[in-house]
Amino acid sequence: MSNSETPLYPPESYELIHHLLEKWEELRDAGTFATAEDLCADWAEPVPPETVADLEKYIEALTNVDYFISPSAPVEKKQMISSIGPYRVLGHLGRGGTSDVYLCDQLLPKRKVALKILMFSHCNESIQRRFRLEIDLLATLIHRGIARIYEAGLADIGHGPQPYYTMEYIKGERLEKLLTQPRIDQISLSDRLELFDQIAEAIQFAHANGVIHRDLKPSNILVGANGKVKVIDFGLARLIDSEAHSLAATATSSRFVGTPLYMSPEQFSEKYNLIDVRTDIYSLGVVLYQMLSGQLPYDVSDKPLIEIANTVLSSPPVPLRTVAPSVSVTLETIVMKMIEKDPADRYRSISDVICDLRNYREGRPILARRQTALGSLLRWARHHPREATFTGVTATLVIVSLILATISNVIARQRSESLEVAFTSLNYEFERAERQSRIASQHARAFEDANRSLNDSNDRLERAIANATMMRASRNTDNNPQLSQTLLNDPESVAPEMRGFAWKILKKKADWLITERRCRRGPIFDACFSGDGKCIALATFGAIEMRRADDLELLWSINDRVSSSTLIVTDFTGRRVVYEKEENGVVGYDSSTKTKTPLVGLKPLNATAMVCNRENQVAIGYDDGTIEIWSEDFSSVSERMFVRSSPIIGITFDRDSTVIGTVSASGFVDRLNPNDGTAEEYMQLGFSGLQRASFDNSGRYLIAGRKFRYLVAWDLAKKEQLYHTTNPGPHLAPSVISSPKVQFGVTSRVRAELIDVDVDSVLLHLKDSNIRAMTTPYQADRIAIADDDGNVRIYRTTPPEVPRIVSNPQKRLGTIRFSAFDQAFIAGGSNGSVSTFDFNSETSTPFLPDGGSIVTDLEHIPEHSIIIRTLAEGQCERWSLTDGNAELKWIVSEERIVDSVVCRKRSIVYGLTKKGNLIIIDMTDGKILKKLPAHTSLGSTMAISPEAKRFVTGDESGTIHCWNPDTLKRIGSVESGDSKLHEIRYAPDGSSFAVSSSDGLVRIFHTRTLEELATLTVHASAVRSLDYSPDGLTLATGGMDDHVILWDTATWQPQVSLVANVAGVRSIRFAPDGNRLTAIGTLSHIAVWDVDSTQ
Repeated sequence: MSNSETPLYPPESYELIHHLLEKWEELRDAGTFATAEDLCADWAEPVPPETVADLEKYIEALTNVDYFISPSAPVEKKQMISSIGPYRVLGHLGRGGTSDVYLCDQLLPKRKVALKILMFSHCNESIQRRFRLEIDLLATLIHRGIARIYEAGLADIGHGPQPYYTMEYIKGERLEKLLTQPRIDQISLSDRLELFDQIAEAIQFAHANGVIHRDLKPSNILVGANGKVKVIDFGLARLIDSEAHSLAATATSSRFVGTPLYMSPEQFSEKYNLIDVRTDIYSLGVVLYQMLSGQLPYDVSDKPLIEIANTVLSSPPVPLRTVAPSVSVTLETIVMKMIEKDPADRYRSISDVICDLRNYREGRPILARRQTALGSLLRWARHHPREATFTGVTATLVIVSLILATISNVIARQRSESLEVAFTSLNYEFERAERQSRIASQHARAFEDANRSLNDSNDRLERAIANATMMRASRNTDNNPQLSQTLLNDPESVAPEMRGFAWKILKKKADWLITERRCRRGPIFDACFSGDGKCIALATFGAIEMRRADDLELLWSINDRVSSSTLIVTDFTGRRVVYEKEENGVVGYDSSTKTKTPLVGLKPLNATAMVCNRENQVAIGYDDGTIEIWSEDFSSVSERMFVRSSPIIGITFDRDSTVIGTVSASGFVDRLNPNDGTAEEYMQLGFSGLQRASFDNSGRYLIAGRKFRYLVAWDLAKKEQLYHTTNPGPHLAPSVISSPKVQFGVTSRVRAELIDVDVDSVLLHLKDSNIRAMTTPYQADRIAIADDDGNVRIYRTTPPEVPRIVSNPQKRLGTIRFSAFDQAFIAGGSNGSVSTFDFNSETSTPFLPDGGSIVTDLEHIPEHSIIIRTLAEGQCERWSLTDGNAELKWIVSEERIVDSVVCRKRSIVYGLTKKGNLIIIDMTDGKILKKLPAHTSLGSTMAISPEAKRFVTGDESGTIHCWNPDTLKRIGSVESGDSKLHEIRYAPDGSSFAVSSSDGLVRIFHTRTLEELATLTVHASAVRSLDYSPDGLTLATGGMDDHVILWDTATWQPQVSLVANVAGVRSIRFAPDGNRLTAIGTLSHIAVWDVDSTQ
């Protein structure tokens, strides 16, 4: 490049890109794929957007180069892959035996996903069947420790249709990277056990749902940047039942299934009938062995497969303490039991492993026992019968020899009797010391239990205080929001960890404040909104300011001498202001021309009141009763009039600007006609000594106050007194806020109040100091308050919209369900129709046609794109969703079904009829599998537990039955009062369930014991619906008294009482993200409580 040429990018950009690419290569070598946005977000300084774009191109090029020069790249790969289906490819994450994994960008919703696609060369029928089984298994495993599947489909990337699925992308690294030296030595023992505890919980969840992984190893375990574990690659997983086992066996072409270094003996021996959850326990034992020692239990590295198999089947593993002496004997016992060769000698379940590891970490005894010499001998004999026979014969000969030797040594034994006595005494002392040690351990455990109980008591006390505080704040959100905000923000009253959905709702309800700002260091003498409400003028010491009303940002200012009694008024748009100077002169200022115009009338007078109409004419009232109306450009007095009473303390135009109203300090109200200059005495208020007065924008309402703490409000059209009080405080600055629903604002030097005259109630009560001025715009939707410290605060004049009420076109609503992405919900009407509802646009779209009767239940299964609709006349329908359209698959017509639940794991619909019968329907083809009597009374509701291990049914007499879904046997019953049961909901963790009934009570029962844990009594009428928040910390109950109560599930105390305004709550549901609660009423209204997830 010549000296005259200009580089395309500055040298610093090249240097920055070079450093960022080095960082990308380091992360790639460590097993982590980072995007350009990730790298730039972690950089010490902001990175220009153009540099980010260039860096993204470099990364894409390097990724494609790495992919093409990879030794495992297939021959079929001849072109760059930029997209797969609707997903944009960002990079190649890795490759398995039959598939590739890419990092992709999903457009809606916006997120990064990992996309696994079957290679075209492996798209035969058996492998595709295995791939589909993997998708089906992952769809049932929704757990925080298992990578979640999002979507599956077919995509053509140049060779024909190839199956794929997308799952959540975990930003982290594989466990095998952490197990290399020296990184493994940098992780403490407690941190290693904590990581393994997360892995074991995830596999326990898979086992509970009938899934065996069969390929557990460090490379299939991801550790996120936050330390959370995700188990991946269920490609070799199978269901526990034999049918799925056969499918797994036929779909695998190799002799052995799994990774040899982590396979159990039964996997090598091809004893498929022995492969169960204990196979995964063995693999996890090898992983834990490696996490504790950095080595494998067998030295089989770089050996052929057949030699590895022979070693695992016949050789004992190296004891853990041999390679890791620092590991305790107890921990070694746990690990060695997990990798026993015989499945019968291992732990029975992952739960037992987790229990023993937690007992070890907490210093309690474990279930496993160390292998004794006799036990080892018997186990060896069981596995080696021929060698055991030979050894037995040899042992017999040895025993005979020992007997002969014993006879010859009788005398020697007699001589050793004295030593045996001493040994017995020593053994007694040892046993005594051991007993004392056990007693000490018992005392230590008792102390731990007492300390844990104390902590639980402290936690309950903190929750009780928080709940009481929130209930108090709930009662004050409408009339004293400042107090509510103070209560909610106090960390000693409501700890940050207890600020859940209820706290966020109260925070939103109490937020009357729109904006606040300290505009000056000194006092603000007067304030005035422009007519359109977009600007606010302030009279301060030595200056006049015009500020934007939304954020109080300064628009313009002028310097002038003003006094503490200065009055100010602005025109409709805030372009011009009129104010009183210190020398008793009035000045008009035009900001567009930056000119000041003295408004000089007949003689210098003291202005005592000013107002501006919609035509931008300014009326000024003086202390001698003179009234002057100035033209818009301040060039002349268009009209001059006089009233008998003076001084004038309030002045206004009517809406047509045809009449001027004034009020004097002596209490006279006059009406003037600017067209003919006439004035008439309209009325007398009945008292004198008034200091401040204010008209509303129509001139109809008047509020006035005097120094003896007396405040009065009048309807001038009716000449009727509306309101009065004798203790509003000194230094009144009253203002009329709105009309015709009359509200008045009253400010004193110590407080400001917003008073609703209709109900004689204080809507807004604000305690402050040194309040000077108050003003409202024409639309009267806000009120601004200014003080001596230069602060300006703008408040709403009506409570915040909590909840917001939206209408649905359907005349009557039935039930409500949220979609998977919280973009819309599905509601069933009284005619059986179903619509989707968009909360942003508040629009409803017909989705399913009319069913002819009330929708009694609606189930949305997003992972299978299925909707199950149950109608009151007995119809149960399955609809399949394709490209946003619904297609009817089957209809089951039976006696009237009042409620239904779906068991997704078994693909079964359980229905409860009005006659109290149970109907079991195959979700695939709609076939009725079974029908049996359940209740002697009329059926009313049912629910299924989250893990689908039991379901409950309820009737109109208050009886609840608990059922086993597999055997359909009743496993328990309980009475919940004697009223009709309306809804049953399980807690998200499945530990308990809540029942609502017509008597206004909500009862909480333990899932297993059916013990009544709590009875909630707040509603004044029937509780028709209830729902748990996704985190399980809050229970919402909705009653026909139109109230929604939020309960703390730890203490079962109420947190907040909400009014729904929907004429009785019929159904209530939380959104999947927990940031929205909706309630539908008996008509067509929907109440929506939204909270900010960032609070």
